[in-house]
This record gives sequence, structure tokens and C-alpha cells, in this order.
Amino acid sequence: MPGGEGGTLDEALAKDMREYLSNRSCTLEDEEWWAQCGEDFWSRPRIEQNECPLECHPPRPKQ
Repeated sequence: MPGGEGGTLDEALAKDMREYLSNRSCTLEDEEWWAQCGEDFWSRPRIEQNECPLECHPPRPKQ
């Protein structure tokens, strides 16, 4: 594993999420979005997914 690249993937993911949310009608701030939705959104139980407003749902991961 190359050194010095520790946060690049997380930073890229955060940037993609900000861009995704900015193109939607989601009104959550970054901190609110992470608290209610988070990067593990699709692996959460459906009841927890419902805490994230529909317009803020992240895109489904590619399989």
C-alpha cells in the first residue's frame, strides 16, 4: 500500500457526496447529512434509512 494516500479516498468520497447533494433539493447541512444518512446508508436497516429524507438519499453503490 503506497504511503501518503491515507485520506485521499475519503476526501474524494466526501467531495462526490457534496457535489451530489448540491445538485439535489436536499436541505441538510454536511453534518446533518452524515448523522442522518452517512456513507453506510445502503447497509443500514430500512427503518434507519427512513431518517434520511428521500431527496437526500445517496446514490446506490455500483455492484
